[in-house]
Amino acid sequence: MQSNNNVIIAENIGKTYLSKKIQYTALKDVSVTVQKGEFLAILGASGSGKTTLMNILGTLDRQTKGKLRIDGVDTETLNDNELCLIRNKKIGFIFQSYNLVNYLSALDNVLLPLMISNMDTQEKIEEAKQLLSELGLSGKYQKKPLELSGGEQQRVAIARALINSPSIILADEPTGNLDSKTADTVLNILMRMAKKSNITIVMVTHDPEIAKSADREIHMKDGVVYKELRSYNKKT
Repeated sequence: MQSNNNVIIAENIGKTYLSKKIQYTALKDVSVTVQKGEFLAILGASGSGKTTLMNILGTLDRQTKGKLRIDGVDTETLNDNELCLIRNKKIGFIFQSYNLVNYLSALDNVLLPLMISNMDTQEKIEEAKQLLSELGLSGKYQKKPLELSGGEQQRVAIARALINSPSIILADEPTGNLDSKTADTVLNILMRMAKKSNITIVMVTHDPEIAKSADREIHMKDGVVYKELRSYNKKT
């Protein structure tokens, strides 16, 4: 029976790719449950399957086998438009490469998810400005991405991920392009803002120091979860 506190339930997820008659299995019977407000770190070397798992949890890709439930909804029953709606309403994405649109201002980049759904109202514009201000970017609303530092660009990406008030943030190596000091600042901002709204964070990282900030870690190798533990700085 599903707990009302579980926002992600992945059961026996498998993913196999076919290319030029070559079969490659990226995930093998991976099961993960994530609770509301939890910060889960997924660690593993390149090719371990962690990014494939992240893409499936975010409904950016479909599993070959197994079941995925987001907020109690079985994603297997949804068509592509319905999955798009799930992503737009429930999930915020943060990527290592920021994925900002260079010809848009910082403010318009934050508003981009709302523009897609025709929800960029004046109230939401003010909310976007407030988010940028909380992230230390007041006065830089009209700056283009290339006029901002890497850390500032990632803060814009965090604001964009938060603008739809998602229940889940999926972050794929969000500090990978930042120096250690800036990475710590960005991570602390993300954690503070997520805690404020009880948002679940699932973060892919190769950095064990970053993972220490999480509530729980899962370690992947060859498409399977081979270890799970509570982070060193957290109580069990």
